[in-house]
Amino acid sequence: MPTFMPISPEFSVPWMVIGLLTIACGVLVLAWPQLLYSVLAAYLIISGILGFYYGSPPSLYFPPIIAGGLILMFPNLLSYLLATLLFIIGLIMCLSLGLLLVGGLAIMMAVVIFLAPRIIAYLIASYFILIGVLLIATRATTFFN
Repeated sequence: MPTFMPISPEFSVPWMVIGLLTIACGVLVLAWPQLLYSVLAAYLIISGILGFYYGSPPSLYFPPIIAGGLILMFPNLLSYLLATLLFIIGLIMCLSLGLLLVGGLAIMMAVVIFLAPRIIAYLIASYFILIGVLLIATRATTFFN
């Protein structure tokens, strides 16, 4: 199994894999906005499973799995489910993991989604691409230093 750069000794996740998965989902949503529910639910469930597999804290891998399942069951509540998930994950990232930039962006996107739920496909796509690039860039600079 390949070795990945952990944020702390007890937290190791394949950041490059999650970053590439995030960018791919953003491009898919931009290309086909009608597939938003399926792509988003699949992304959340896969990222939660990856977090579980690589030993992330349960507070990081349970919310995406639950939100992905809820989005599949109740697609009409997508805006509110995603905004709530982004807010919770953003708070966790800011308060316990020290990822202020990514966590702050997640909280900001949650507020924007609550205020304008009709433009959610483009917000999600831009958020996916931005966060994917940030995850890859921060882990790549840590890896090469």
